[in-house]
Amino acid sequence: MALKGLQSRLAEISEYLGLVLSGRLPVNHDIINYVQEIFNLLPNMNVESLSKSLAVKSNDMMHVIYLASLVRSILALHKLIDNKEGRLWTEREAAKKAEEKDKAAKKDKDGKEAGKDGKEVEAAKDGKGADGK
Repeated sequence: MALKGLQSRLAEISEYLGLVLSGRLPVNHDIINYVQEIFNLLPNMNVESLSKSLAVKSNDMMHVIYLASLVRSILALHKLIDNKEGRLWTEREAAKKAEEKDKAAKKDKDGKEAGKDGKEVEAAKDGKGADGK
C-alpha cells in the first residue's frame, strides 16, 4: 500500500512538471523547491560503498528469513512425527484392550463349558445321567 501511495504521488509530481514544461501551468517556485529538496534527500546510488552496504543488509535480512523458514519447517515436521507416534500408541493401546477383552471372553466361555462338564462328572459320580435322573 505504501509503495502504491508513493507511486501515485510521483505520478502527480510528474504530471505537474509536464504541465509546467508545456506551459499550461505557471511555475510555482515553492513546489519546484520542494521537488528539488526531495531529489536532494535521495541517496546517491552511484557510490559503491552505499550499494555494497545495502546489498549486505539485504543479504542479512534474507539470511534471517531463510533461517526462520527452516525452523518453521523443522517444527512442522516434529509435530507431524509426534502426531504419528501418538496415533500409533493409541492404536496399540486399543489393540491391547481388544486382545484382553477377547481373552476374558474366551476365559468366560471356557469356564461355562467347564462348569457343564463338571456337572456331568458329578452326576456320573452319583450314578445319575447328565439330566440329573
